[in-house]
Amino acid sequence: MASENGKSFLDKFAEVSAKVGNQVHLRSLRDAFATITPLYILAGIAVLINNVVFPLFPLDAAGLANLQTWGSAITLGTLNVSAIVLAGLIGYSLAKNERFDNPLACVVVAISAFVIMMPQQITATLAATSPLLTDKITSAEVTGALSTANTGTNGLFAAIIIALLSVTLFIKISGVEKLKVKLGEGVPPRGLQLL
Repeated sequence: MASENGKSFLDKFAEVSAKVGNQVHLRSLRDAFATITPLYILAGIAVLINNVVFPLFPLDAAGLANLQTWGSAITLGTLNVSAIVLAGLIGYSLAKNERFDNPLACVVVAISAFVIMMPQQITATLAATSPLLTDKITSAEVTGALSTANTGTNGLFAAIIIALLSVTLFIKISGVEKLKVKLGEGVPPRGLQLL
């Protein structure tokens, strides 16, 4: 059904979709998630093998636990750090899409800002074998530790918001000429190889 100006609803929808799809922040999210997808595939395969294939083997509980160590290690190295990796990838993708001249600096800014925004102190439950465990003391406050509740898939939304905001701000501040440091002529330009 055509409207009064000759464009159908689908034509208007296609125009709006194209504008949204070309928005730099959404494009950067798309690129970052496309890059991190192999990690999620690897984690899915590890979970599948751990929970479907390995239990089919005729093993006792200890043997199964030993076999599942590999799948657990893969999960630890993929899903439990995915928010940190995604923050860096968003920073890199946003820098590339904004045509910023130093995308690696944006990776550092995004990851640093994400870690800065994490809780500085977490509560850890004491193990049954801990000498600190008593009837009244069952947990301890820990500083200088990162929780996988923040670095893993639970922290993805925070990683997205923090990376987009921090890198956007960094790119804008980097464009201010008065804030740039002018090095003397004795300093080689960036990227010059001295070998």
